Amino acid sequence: MKKLLGVLTVLFCLSASTFAVDFAVGGKGFFGKSISPDNTSYNGFVSGGGAFFNLNLLMGLGIQTEVNVMTNRVSFASNSVSFTAYETIDVPVYVWFNLPVKPVTIGGGLGVNFSGHSGGTASQQVIVGVAAGANIIAYVAPHFGIVFGANYVWDAFPQMEKSVSGDTSTYTFIENDKKRHQICGSVGLEFLF
Repeated sequence: MKKLLGVLTVLFCLSASTFAVDFAVGGKGFFGKSISPDNTSYNGFVSGGGAFFNLNLLMGLGIQTEVNVMTNRVSFASNSVSFTAYETIDVPVYVWFNLPVKPVTIGGGLGVNFSGHSGGTASQQVIVGVAAGANIIAYVAPHFGIVFGANYVWDAFPQMEKSVSGDTSTYTFIENDKKRHQICGSVGLEFLF
């Protein structure tokens, strides 16, 4: 029995070393655009930054999660509010695939996005949406790279808007046809372990 347990332990250790799990951490800054579904009702820009964690589980396939703080600046064509700004915390969770093509790694994923407002008197409900992303990582050292990426977020429910009148800030839900659609470009750094 002891020999069997010893053999199983050795086999487990060999298989664990053969399928070693890689992971990477990093940060990036964003700049992008809010997209109006009908192309006329609103226009806006998005900026922010965040951190990401990528876990490679098997042959390039893995999970990537991010925590991003985004400032959304939107102007509306059909409202009396001509400009509004609100901050969100986005947490996308992707099923991610990385393909090493020396000297870069190309990656992409699709997943779900959880977002909420980062303060104020707004309702703190979590808004669920869809997220997609892609990036190219140029390694300047064996475990250090520069990340160039693009992300898309589509919220399944409308976001909040913050309107300011004098010293008063008001938060209300944007109408259903104004769910957040945004596309962002990003630049950042990655540390591969």
